[in-house]
Amino acid sequence: MSDSTTVNLFKLCMAALRFRPDRLRIVSDTLNFPSDIYTLQGCVHALGGRHRLELVPSPDDVSLPLEAMARAIGDDTALVTLSHVTFKSGFLHDAEAITELAHSKGRSCSGT
Repeated sequence: MSDSTTVNLFKLCMAALRFRPDRLRIVSDTLNFPSDIYTLQGCVHALGGRHRLELVPSPDDVSLPLEAMARAIGDDTALVTLSHVTFKSGFLHDAEAITELAHSKGRSCSGT
């Protein structure tokens, strides 16, 4: 037994943002499930509005180029969250490449 997916996303997001209080940006995309975006907005609000949610736009409302994610993920990114398969089009994100992008940015400012 566990909470709903939305409640679990909220808990995960809050933990990630509190873990790195020096990083104030959340990166997602416009193809993400609406309740996930609402949850992320709720996290920003719950933490006093210091954080910023950046939604990377899809150029065609179907897919999202990896380069767009690469431009969005920066040294101030605390969390990258996407739906692996988008509900709007069935587009499959390259999770391994996006994870590596996020990790490479994390190492660049943490010294690890």
